[in-house]
Amino acid sequence: MRYDLAIRRKSSEFLNKLDDKSRRIVRARRATLQEDPFPGKGGDKELIKAPKGRPEEKVYRLHIERSFISILPDQRRN
Repeated sequence: MRYDLAIRRKSSEFLNKLDDKSRRIVRARRATLQEDPFPGKGGDKELIKAPKGRPEEKVYRLHIERSFISILPDQRRN
């Protein structure tokens, strides 16, 4: 199964300003998220503390190399 991945405009603009190598690394990691965006096997993904006032919301963090971190809200519907 492949998941949709939404990227904020500011993030996209930032990505476009990166050098070619960094942009390639971030895009490759982004592609892995579309295959398996949840913690567990296959990467440095971890569940982090829910936003204040929304304990039911799950948010994950993914480290991309040493310079970048991606924050991913769980958009699955029950």
